[in-house]
Amino acid sequence: MIVSGSGVLQVVAILEQTRSSYLATFLSLRKAIQQEAVVAEDNLKFLQCLEQPCRTLASATAKVHRLYTDTKIKSQHIALSSHTCLTCCNLLLRWQTAA
Repeated sequence: MIVSGSGVLQVVAILEQTRSSYLATFLSLRKAIQQEAVVAEDNLKFLQCLEQPCRTLASATAKVHRLYTDTKIKSQHIALSSHTCLTCCNLLLRWQTAA
């Protein structure tokens, strides 16, 4: 992990040797970055599990729209749920292709 690399360790060593007032803040920020990196890795694992189902849903957009139109379902709840699901899938696909 980048926050435990040799460069970071050298900075910590220098701050310790000079008894810098920035040491505590630096160590605190390093710890926060490490914790958020773990959260990001967990998020990535979760999102990767959703990748294939979202691809399937995204490719079914036309079918869902046709079904919605053909059956004349006018419930705003269903429309909102379908739109939200498709929007999330499209965002995930864009995120995946950007990575």
